[in-house]
Amino acid sequence: MKRTIALFVLVFVVATFAGWDKYFGDKGSDGAYSVIQTADGGFVVAGFRSAGDESKCDGWVFKLDGSGEVVWSKIYGGENRDK
Repeated sequence: MKRTIALFVLVFVVATFAGWDKYFGDKGSDGAYSVIQTADGGFVVAGFRSAGDESKCDGWVFKLDGSGEVVWSKIYGGENRDK
């Protein structure tokens, strides 16, 4: 049985009403191990992405701007499971 898990990033901005939430990922199991805020107010997320085939997970790192828009995204790994 295949399962679909979306990566969900939720950001609360304390002291203001502004905030956002977004889903990232595709079919398969995607997830984050670490999220850090950058000096420019954005975020770097490090995790994994399977693109629908859980036996072939790859490392995934992406940068978001302060509004949650993807600035860049990089997949790391080869043909096998590199999670």
